[in-house]
Amino acid sequence: MENQIDLIPSRNGELNIQYCGKTLYSRYNPSGSAEKLAGSIILKSRTIYLIPSPLLGYGLLSILNILPEDSILVGIEINQEIMAVTAPYIHRFQDQKRCQIYRLDDALSLYKVFNSINDGSYRSCRLLPLNSGYQLHKNKYDSLFSSLEHFLQNYWRNRLTSVKLGKLWIKNLLTNLSDSEGRGINQFKTNKAVILTGAGESLEKTIQLINESRNDFFILAVDTAIQTLVRSGIYPDGVVNLEAQFHNLKDFYSLSGQEVRQFADMTAYPASLRSFKGDRYYFSSRFGTCALVDRLTKSELLAPEIPALGSVGVTALYVAGEITDGPIFMSGLDFSYLPGKSHAKESPFHDWSRLKENRLSGDRWYAFTSSRPGIRTPGKNNTQNLITNPVLAGYGKQLKDMANLMERSVFDLAERGLDLNIPRASHQEALELAHSFNRDEQKTSHISEQTDKRSRIHHFLKEELNRLERLIALWNSINNNEEEPENLLPLLKECDYIYFHFPDTGILPNTAPAFLVRAVQSARYYRRLISNLLINFHRPS
Repeated sequence: MENQIDLIPSRNGELNIQYCGKTLYSRYNPSGSAEKLAGSIILKSRTIYLIPSPLLGYGLLSILNILPEDSILVGIEINQEIMAVTAPYIHRFQDQKRCQIYRLDDALSLYKVFNSINDGSYRSCRLLPLNSGYQLHKNKYDSLFSSLEHFLQNYWRNRLTSVKLGKLWIKNLLTNLSDSEGRGINQFKTNKAVILTGAGESLEKTIQLINESRNDFFILAVDTAIQTLVRSGIYPDGVVNLEAQFHNLKDFYSLSGQEVRQFADMTAYPASLRSFKGDRYYFSSRFGTCALVDRLTKSELLAPEIPALGSVGVTALYVAGEITDGPIFMSGLDFSYLPGKSHAKESPFHDWSRLKENRLSGDRWYAFTSSRPGIRTPGKNNTQNLITNPVLAGYGKQLKDMANLMERSVFDLAERGLDLNIPRASHQEALELAHSFNRDEQKTSHISEQTDKRSRIHHFLKEELNRLERLIALWNSINNNEEEPENLLPLLKECDYIYFHFPDTGILPNTAPAFLVRAVQSARYYRRLISNLLINFHRPS
């Protein structure tokens, strides 16, 4: 039987790759065609160049010879068979700083690669196909590249946001860490298909399906969709909580006293996490480089990491993929809205609009949505007159890429919204697919937790407090001329979260008095915070 993949000689004697009878380089001059492509590229500084299917490495050396010192090549191969054959030939191009090559096919693996190479110096990324290996899995390579773009955008968005929210992220992280009852997201699985609900207008059309077939699905809701579901008589099986500020606290009021599972980022607002009953399952999305996060990871106390996706809707889709092996159905993730109607009825924003109405102001909902700058779009089936904007459309593209890279099937139940090229499913089709997957045995499963978790959390917080105590004591000695400011730098690097949110453009830490005074003031704040957490943290007897 003919092999699916072979190394064959070309007419000029160079090695070529044949996959399912198709050569992936030029039959006449394999390296020449790749070198020609490589020579036509104008390379830029501070850029990640993604090479889909690097194969035998033809063209890589030419790019490396002219690659700016502050840019990097990252090769990815989706096909395991091709990687097994080509690995010995591309090994010579591996360079920790300039060229790295990986075998991967999912967003999380690419996110781990991005975190390993990103040091804050890369500003853009570019896809560079050098051969026909790219065409074998073009849609997946394009989705991976699009995901890389989102990772880079979210990294810089977080860097900018950290000036305002960095202190809050760290505070929430430490506070939620003390929740020893919380589990990791990897400790929950449902044996049902999932319906993921957002608060878009299209959710209204799916309410009937959920009501009629409530026990056939695991209902996973984003925060803003909860109230619409509850007022329709539907209590979700799980909710996704991403918001670090208090703004979404009102979204959970309708769950007060109820037992509903919560899937939350470790930086989510602590009060919202405890606003209703139910098991809590944590995940962590990296908001920046921080020694505290590294220590938590090393101590195995940080919740499982997922990509920083920015949008709660996109994050909820990722969460859905983590908690089920079955099909996922979406509704209410429209990333657009009808003129005069931005959300589903009974959503918190709908309530706000009605409360603001009076005889003088008129319809606040319509007025607000009509005043928002947006772009007209036809939506699904080119039959709808919808409004979107670059931010919403960007999140929609991100969700489409996420769905394309997931191993399980994702279907769209919504009749309205942006056309994301995700397969549609009617209500009847959703029921049939759910029935074909759902198991009769145990509905959920938990992985047993380590019995010493509370003690380990207590020990970790105590160690962090000791670091801050030593830092503050050393600062007092510096003020008394008993120590040199340079002696403070090692401890500052260990406690870099105390200045994570500083807007300084220079290299931190340093010995400038203006920086040191603010850093120690911040250290005193975190000392009080951790001290209070330890006071309220009851160790097991």
